[in-house]
Amino acid sequence: CLRNALFLLPPLSSSSSSSSSPSPPLVSALPGPPLQGDAITNLRCSVLACLAYVSLGLGDPVSTLSYSQELLKLPKLSGGLKFLAQMYASEALVYLGRTEEAFQYLNPDSILDIATSPPTSSLQTESLQSEHVSKPLNCGFPSSVNAAKATTLVNLTSVFCLKGELEKARRTLQQALPLFGSQVPGEAVLLSSYIDLMSGNISAALLTLKRLQPFSSPMEKPQRSRYLFERVTTHT
Repeated sequence: CLRNALFLLPPLSSSSSSSSSPSPPLVSALPGPPLQGDAITNLRCSVLACLAYVSLGLGDPVSTLSYSQELLKLPKLSGGLKFLAQMYASEALVYLGRTEEAFQYLNPDSILDIATSPPTSSLQTESLQSEHVSKPLNCGFPSSVNAAKATTLVNLTSVFCLKGELEKARRTLQQALPLFGSQVPGEAVLLSSYIDLMSGNISAALLTLKRLQPFSSPMEKPQRSRYLFERVTTHT
């Protein structure tokens, strides 16, 4: 269905043509009104994000990487979909054994907002950039810019662990923890213990679990592509 949706959309050059065009393309969207202009571009972004997600879930990192990179090239890409594309691309590269290339998608400073649709005004953009944590991280998508940055740092920690660079992993995780506030996810707690265990410090690993557990949200099954922690544990 998703591939069919992508196939039925007009070429990007046509769908993003200026309003001065005599006959901008229309895409039927029954039972709703037809789509035109930016609405088509936004739909393309959503379809590519879904294709990347599904491909990753099906164990197809090659397609995941292709869809993610195509998504990142689109104009007017929302901050939320950019964040997802970067997470999907980084995990796909890790699965392909190309961990060095994954670093380019794990830069927390590139996250400016997490809106899932493009902002309609500069005022809205400023509002999104100044957003703070307002609710627990109890779903698969970060609730704020800080949470998205923290998620990126946790994934970056996982990549350092895979490369055996434990000191870099420790420093990166320490940067992430304050951004979570009181809602420290189980993945971060376990990664911290993993780093201590691999460093030969068993007592510190036990102390980490004991110290961070009261501040953690309930242990839940990790959402697909939000964290790379599963890849680390599988690798070891």
